[in-house]
Amino acid sequence: MRERCKYCVITLFLLVHLILLTPLAQGQAVHVDAMGSIWLIKENSVNRVDHNGNHLGSYKNLLLGKPTSLDVSDPFRILVFYKESQNILLLNNDANIIGQPVNLNELGLGEIILACRSTRGGVWLYHRVSAEFVRLDQRLVSVVQRIPFSSIDNNSHPNHILQEDGVLFAGMNNKMIYRIDEYGTILPKLEIPYENTFRIQNDKLLAFHNNQTIGYYLKNPEANPVKYDCPCQALAVILNNHLMCFDGKTFRFCKKNNPLP
Repeated sequence: MRERCKYCVITLFLLVHLILLTPLAQGQAVHVDAMGSIWLIKENSVNRVDHNGNHLGSYKNLLLGKPTSLDVSDPFRILVFYKESQNILLLNNDANIIGQPVNLNELGLGEIILACRSTRGGVWLYHRVSAEFVRLDQRLVSVVQRIPFSSIDNNSHPNHILQEDGVLFAGMNNKMIYRIDEYGTILPKLEIPYENTFRIQNDKLLAFHNNQTIGYYLKNPEANPVKYDCPCQALAVILNNHLMCFDGKTFRFCKKNNPLP
């Protein structure tokens, strides 16, 4: 009997340690547009899925390579950027291409490393060599604005950009986010740690750091942010007013904790 209990204790000990050491599900970054459509990059394709992770449509162009980033701020014109081949293109809400891909090399801009939608229409690009933001017009054929960025930090380049309500957000070194208005004026920067990307939803800037999604109040940057524990290792997204993460197969709820001190 004692021998049997001994093995029971050992089994229980191993089971507890297995549970504690089991890592969180490897999550996947997703994007939700204003129409509620969910988008993600998987291998060489851009995919649209429903709230259960079921496939609804996709776009793939092997000649362009693997998509680098998506911008879904305009639900009818999803921006897809291909850094390797230096192309951008637009998809409609059914994941069908609008027009033809735009080869950025043909615009004579040099190497582009980042791209996002402009709230004025068109697209913002970041040119690495000249260290400046370049805005293309709505037809994506000519440059209509340039904002120098080299004077801010001569030794680094942003690794993520997006524009919200006319303000361009540029993440630097995974720890600082610069803000620039439509006229090129530098606004107070945000000291926010993030892992390569961040998003803005419901007036919150959401960033993933130390295995948590953290929400920062843009209208009150001095307020304590709110942290969320999620069962996936990826930046969460707001769906139907709930913060959820995508584990690669389905969406899972995140739990809101008390504000950070």
